[in-house]
Amino acid sequence: MLCERCKKNNATFFYNETVNGKTTSLSLCHECAKELESEGKLHPHGFDGAAHFGDIDDLFSGFFAPAKKAHLPANEKRCTLCASTFADIVKNGKVGCAECYRCFSDELSRTVRSIHGNVKHIPRTTPEQKEKDERLTKIDALSAELSAAIAAEEFERAAQLRDEIKKLKEEL
Repeated sequence: MLCERCKKNNATFFYNETVNGKTTSLSLCHECAKELESEGKLHPHGFDGAAHFGDIDDLFSGFFAPAKKAHLPANEKRCTLCASTFADIVKNGKVGCAECYRCFSDELSRTVRSIHGNVKHIPRTTPEQKEKDERLTKIDALSAELSAAIAAEEFERAAQLRDEIKKLKEEL
């Protein structure tokens, strides 16, 4: 798509503004967007102004860099990608990025455990799968009991357990 202003370069900046229910859209190249912004004809709400029309690195550094590094404690643990702290996550109720899960795994594990009771995901299952899982659990328990009965030389009990295990395995 070509820039709507110069009609020469590819549009890389897409500006939408809604005022009183009327939406205005502009597709501009980098240079035209920079010019219009410097002339005060574009009002990029929520942005820092001209810095976001500069180098692409400047654009993303504005989003990912912490707002004011000067007043932040240097010893506070931060995400290596988005620079969020655990306090930010608690305050916002959201994790900043995927890397936050790695950086704050201990803190998040405690939080998830306090909410859900466990950090291991246990998926929902069908009644049939649940019944099968219960049988497998029972087989494991009976196998352990069988080993103990054999070790204690309780062979009659071991035979009963063996038969019960065999019956459960056939039902699977």
